[in-house]
Parts: sequence; structure tokens; C-alpha cells
Amino acid sequence: MSYDLLVFDPKSAPRDEDDFFEWLEEEDVDEPSDGEGGTSPNGLPENLNAFYNLLRRKFPPLDGPHATHDDESNLMITDYYMGKYTIEMGFSWDVADIARRAVIEAAIETGVGFYSSSDDDGVAFDRNDLKKMER
Repeated sequence: MSYDLLVFDPKSAPRDEDDFFEWLEEEDVDEPSDGEGGTSPNGLPENLNAFYNLLRRKFPPLDGPHATHDDESNLMITDYYMGKYTIEMGFSWDVADIARRAVIEAAIETGVGFYSSSDDDGVAFDRNDLKKMER
């Protein structure tokens, strides 16, 4: 079981929370953005690509073109899945607080939305929402 966070392109997502979760279910079954099984950022909107490039420096991907060949016991290795307008991330629970802070900081910097299926925070559609979620 992992600590799961998600970022999304806020221009592509509905602002109503009920509509958002319906959209998110559809996004999960869509073809990945990359044509490579969801492990490559190819085809992502620019803001999500920028987010991924920031975050992967601290949390290297388990799979895909930027996968690290470090020891898999490295707690920072992260499972990324790229949808058309989303990036889902699975982190080790041992780094949950560090991951959450890093994801929110990178989301603020790159202008992407944020949702945590592992916490009960709701959805952050913009920087103001994200700043309220900073701990």
C-alpha cells in the first residue's frame, strides 16, 4: 500500500468536486498520454511536464525513461502513472510528509491542481487552494 497523491491540469478539470471525481474516473481509464503504458511524460500538458521534471529530481521514478537504477530499497523511489491530464504518484508511507510537502511546493510553482486520495483534504484547483493545504 502506498501514499497516493495526484496532480492534474486545472484547465482540463471541472471545478465542481462531484464533476471532478467523475472526470477523474474517466481520466483513469483513458489511454495514457505517452503511448508507453503511463510511465513517460511524453504528451503531458506543459505544466504537468514541468511538475514531473521538478519532482523526479527528489523522487526518482520506478519505471519509464527516467527510471533510476538505484537500490529499490531507496524510499524516495516513486511509482508515477501519467494520464492525459493527470499524474498519479505512489510514495512510500515512510516519506509521506516529505512527499506531500514536495508535491504541494512543486504544484504551486508549476500551477497544477492537487488531490490526495490518502488524506481528506479535498481538491486544490489553484495556488490559493494549495497554500491552504500546506502544513
